[in-house]
Amino acid sequence: MIASSSNSDPDSRSLQVLLDAFGSRFSLDDIASAYCQASQNVDVAGEILFAMTEKTPQCDQVEMKKETSKPSQVYE
Repeated sequence: MIASSSNSDPDSRSLQVLLDAFGSRFSLDDIASAYCQASQNVDVAGEILFAMTEKTPQCDQVEMKKETSKPSQVYE
């Protein structure tokens, strides 16, 4: 049987939805991994990927706060 490139099967549609939503942040491999980890449940996969996106900005915000809290000049 030859695999179709259309989005007619449920897994292809689900992966396309996840790719549209998270493709700017994650590779297709990451998205497919989350989808498999979620037992092919697109909603749970979306929650996994969303949780992963929340981790990075929080770390960046902490680093930015550290950098911006340093005085740039010392006044006497």
